[in-house]
Amino acid sequence: GMYWCWIWWAFDLNVAELVGCSEIWCRSYDESNNLQPDKQTWNLMGMGNNQTFRIKVHMDKTAAGEHVFRFEHPTQPGQQTGGWMHRFNDKPQSAGFGRLEKPQEEAAAPAAAPKAIGAKTFTLEEIE
Repeated sequence: GMYWCWIWWAFDLNVAELVGCSEIWCRSYDESNNLQPDKQTWNLMGMGNNQTFRIKVHMDKTAAGEHVFRFEHPTQPGQQTGGWMHRFNDKPQSAGFGRLEKPQEEAAAPAAAPKAIGAKTFTLEEIE
């Protein structure tokens, strides 16, 4: 069906299980066991936001020498910058289309303006 909703959930995890972990994946399924895709797919409206949610896990060291975990989400809320999806090398592969976007330094040069050969402006009366 076309019905969906957000559900709050929780999962108890032993912190020791995160040692050596690089990502946590959150993947949902519906009552027919249809899973979210691992890789991003785009629909006809240009929306591509239904893939498995991934959180990067980093082991950091504080100034006091304590080891702590830092969790990095794909993006930041609102207009804040940051998140692992802003780094090109961390972007997941889009299903069949490679990386989701090129970094600025690899972006192609803008297309040249089309040549105005025999350009004519038509009025609405001429078209009807």
